[in-house]
Amino acid sequence: MPTLTVREAIHYSAQLQLPGSMSPAKKLARVDRIIREMGLSAVADSRIGGRVSKGISGGERRRVSICMQLLASPGLLFLDEPTSGLDSAAAYHVMAYVARLAQTAGITVVAAVHQPSSENQLAGTILLTTEPESLWEASHKNSQAEARPTNQATGQGQPNSTQKLAQP
Repeated sequence: MPTLTVREAIHYSAQLQLPGSMSPAKKLARVDRIIREMGLSAVADSRIGGRVSKGISGGERRRVSICMQLLASPGLLFLDEPTSGLDSAAAYHVMAYVARLAQTAGITVVAAVHQPSSENQLAGTILLTTEPESLWEASHKNSQAEARPTNQATGQGQPNSTQKLAQP
């Protein structure tokens, strides 16, 4: 894959994932739309690269991977550590595109993120866990976040224990 361009890699993935009854023009249109939605238009004709050959950035490479999963228009998207190995700016941009896509396309995104940082502000709901229990659940609403400890046995919030968290 390092020798393919972003557009070629996503197009080949579309050929494999999308139904044969879909016209080539519609497949190409979906590829172009997803490239645009994930903010990859500027690098669409750049080689992906790899360990030996230089190519697009790590954050862009991660977004290409997510694009390939989005081709089939899933209702639910699981992302395992989508920001792993990225610097904070690249991690923020990956999560910003995913959050925007979730809002505009109505896709539910479940992401396991092991590095708490500013990109978590993009999430609709955050659940902090430690084996085997849930510790905190937080929902972002407008400019404030609401957090509450969860009940270890049921995972349900405990009444009268809500705290308001100030947003930066």
